[in-house]
Amino acid sequence: MLLNGLPLNALPQRPLRLHVTPMGLQELVSLAQRGLEIIHFIRHVGTLQALREAGIPVTEPNAGLYVYRNGDMIIAVVLNAPQRGQEVQRVRPEDLSIWQILVEVAH
Repeated sequence: MLLNGLPLNALPQRPLRLHVTPMGLQELVSLAQRGLEIIHFIRHVGTLQALREAGIPVTEPNAGLYVYRNGDMIIAVVLNAPQRGQEVQRVRPEDLSIWQILVEVAH
């Protein structure tokens, strides 16, 4: 799953532990090449273009709201230097910061 932020409004009503690890672009490409299903919620055109340029097969974003589930692997993708109040049109793969987040929800 690819997100362009961490949607805290989707938190479950019980304890949740997120294990956050910085990730490199090549690691993300390797994950994508393993054939894992990629569900993404990214709507920023420049970010999508940069991911495609890097070899990440992203299609149309999911229209739903993400809900945290135990065992999910989330990849959060954000701009290194976002331009507040401006829509960044041209994004290169090296302009992205990437984190892997493993979800652990208490039973």
